[in-house]
Amino acid sequence: MRVGLIGSVGSSLLTLQKLVEHSFNVVGVWGYEPHSTLNVSGYCSMRRFAEDNHLSYYPFIKINSNDIKEQIRNASVDILFVVGVSQLVDEDIIRLPRLACVGFHPTKLPKGRGRAPMAWLILDKGEGAATFFKIDTNADEGDIFVQEPFSIREDDDVTSIGVKLKEAMVRALDRWLPSLSSVGLKGIPQDGKAATFYARRAPLDGCIDWSNTAKDIDRLIKASTSPHPGAFSFYGNNKVLVWKSNYYASGYAKGVIGRVVNFNNDNPVVQTADGYVELVKYNMVDYLDRPVDEHLVVGSRLGYYDQYEIFRLRNEIEMIKQDLTLLKNEK
Repeated sequence: MRVGLIGSVGSSLLTLQKLVEHSFNVVGVWGYEPHSTLNVSGYCSMRRFAEDNHLSYYPFIKINSNDIKEQIRNASVDILFVVGVSQLVDEDIIRLPRLACVGFHPTKLPKGRGRAPMAWLILDKGEGAATFFKIDTNADEGDIFVQEPFSIREDDDVTSIGVKLKEAMVRALDRWLPSLSSVGLKGIPQDGKAATFYARRAPLDGCIDWSNTAKDIDRLIKASTSPHPGAFSFYGNNKVLVWKSNYYASGYAKGVIGRVVNFNNDNPVVQTADGYVELVKYNMVDYLDRPVDEHLVVGSRLGYYDQYEIFRLRNEIEMIKQDLTLLKNEK
């Protein structure tokens, strides 16, 4: 059986490693190689592994380009795995393999179809699973070949869920791949009536609204932490990136929403709508994302406040006008 794989993240490499371990004939590996990997959450190159195992490796930027399609066509793959790629493969690529394109999704399909599933599993308290399924023209709707669930706890974040997902993938592939090589592809249709959907998320969605509940803010931080860009707020002219937190319903003096009211083990504790969020791990950067050696203190107020910012900016504009007038008069 001739197998190919398209990917760009850790789950892609893990799938490739398991295909080699189970002695599949991997005839092509297509790895995403963008100009910058900073905006690719969990990016992982497969080039080194492919070269070490004497596998044909093809870098790409746009998966649906004609050159890539020709490479896949020439490889004459029976099954093409598409794992960990944010770009949707078009119908031409779906039809190239003799048997099927196989996709991967980290939710218990048909629940949790769509984009940014790792973050949504935390925000929505969803059901996690390593799911390999048949790719068709409608995203995440194809027959399921194997599904290995994993539990999600209240204290999980994207990092810990990533570890659980990797372990579930190993179990799923070790259970499924031996039968795939001997029996072939046999899938179970999804129940469309039970489907739920997750929408796309962007880095801006990590902005913290301190008027939300402490639990919701803590959940946002857990959903946005590494390898994602991080939840964030603002302090003065700097951006505050929050990577780890705890939340409390009570226990500190009542304060102003968004203001640091106390410290716990050197960690600032911020007032929310109904409680407090402890910033266990955070750092500050300037508008160019350069590190700033500044720390929060009791009384620091996070976030921008519309009326105050409008007042401040109007004053600055007036000062600039006065300076320009003085310069004009001096001439």
